[in-house]
Amino acid sequence: MVTAANEVRLLVERDFVSTLEQCPRIREESSRELLLTNLGSRLGSDLGVRPHTRTRNFVIELVRECERQPRGLELLTDELAYLDPLAPELPTLLCLCDEWQAISIYGDDLWADLRSALPTIRLAGGDEPRAELPVLRQLVARATGSRVMELPRHCTTLWHVFVHLAGANTLPGTLPPCMALLECVAQETADPALAQQLRQWNRKWAERWQLVDRLDATPLLTGGQTVEVRDVYLIIQIDPDPIDDNQLLVSHWRQWDPAGWRPQRGADLQISASVLEAHIDRLIAEMEIMLGARTDATNAGDLRLEFILPADLLNLPVQLWSKTPLREKVPLVVDHPLVIRSLERLRTPRLHHAWRRRWAHLTTGPVRTYWSQPSGERYFMRLATELSDDQGIMMLVLSEPPEPGNDTAHREIDFALQAGVPAIIWHRLDCSSAEFREAVLTMVADGALLRLPERVAALRRNAIRLSAKQSEHPDRDVALLWDDPERLPEPPLGVG
Repeated sequence: MVTAANEVRLLVERDFVSTLEQCPRIREESSRELLLTNLGSRLGSDLGVRPHTRTRNFVIELVRECERQPRGLELLTDELAYLDPLAPELPTLLCLCDEWQAISIYGDDLWADLRSALPTIRLAGGDEPRAELPVLRQLVARATGSRVMELPRHCTTLWHVFVHLAGANTLPGTLPPCMALLECVAQETADPALAQQLRQWNRKWAERWQLVDRLDATPLLTGGQTVEVRDVYLIIQIDPDPIDDNQLLVSHWRQWDPAGWRPQRGADLQISASVLEAHIDRLIAEMEIMLGARTDATNAGDLRLEFILPADLLNLPVQLWSKTPLREKVPLVVDHPLVIRSLERLRTPRLHHAWRRRWAHLTTGPVRTYWSQPSGERYFMRLATELSDDQGIMMLVLSEPPEPGNDTAHREIDFALQAGVPAIIWHRLDCSSAEFREAVLTMVADGALLRLPERVAALRRNAIRLSAKQSEHPDRDVALLWDDPERLPEPPLGVG
């Protein structure tokens, strides 16, 4: 008996075959052999695809063999991308992979109608894909409670997004994301007939899976709800190449989920050190563009920047790097609160117990600042002991800037990390100046160290303002390492 799901699978299979057949690499015998070898290696066994003189015959057998493997079509597409990263057929193949997975859950008598209707819907009007993307991002953010803000590059239409979300996880007590998406579209569309049709499809699924109560109660159906203003974060990790000092691996995460700390990792990029500042500007620009495209843009607070740096790069003048929104450059600290984080601490799980214990004291007990003043041969052992004994010490003030090769500053930092001290502050040029000491004393006078990042941000902005009237104010070079153990970009063993 031919079921609705089988009919839809046959449609997807035929579309996959026709698309794959157009790839130039598939027509090359040598590329076919390499593709089969790579697939067999990843699957752990030979696919057993026979040689064919006709490309289509080869593609049909290859696709059917991959369909029998778990996520086999995805592996096939991934290996094709490895052979030809610029193949124009890749976005279509990725969408078909999403649909193949979705059919296992949603492949019923409704699917063919959805497959026919959704690809024709244009939410922004016109046929320009770039105009559609901001609207799609807004709808996906609503449908997932802001858990998903970025879309894969192949998701350029409502249909692509729907089948992609059909494979996404569903949180307890909520609608499946793809159903929530249809409800959002029904609410936004100006076509009453389309809205009715979308809701009818959703209602049938809800009845089939006993989700009617969730469908009726979902807050997505009530527009105009008040949303708490929350800051968003761009976390940027800079990791030097161990062989070539001029090469850097830059990783980044975007955090904008109002429901909790769930950073989304972007693509890593190997770049030359000479273009680092320009690359950071591009990352910030991308984040600002995405935030501006959101329907709840007014509910987003500050865009906060966190730089995860290794020890030898801690004294980089990141707060004075520039962004170029128009023709004039602006220092990052004018628009964005900015802190530094320790790459060594994030990558050393052994340090996390002391770090979390001390952080817990930040809100429950008296806290204080420790000023490092090296004296005598055994000073550093005394420093380690005093930091360990007093759990109320939340910030260490360095005696010298942590330039590469400055043994004193780096030993101070090492003992602070070992003791779990979450905050370290210094002046990039001169930690002994009266101005720096006065600035720190003013910021910590009331003991409210939880507000230290905001106070440092205000200090820097004021210094930039004063520098516009006279010579450069020294407070602009104050650097703060601020590590919150509840805000890890990834689980400790996964960082970097």
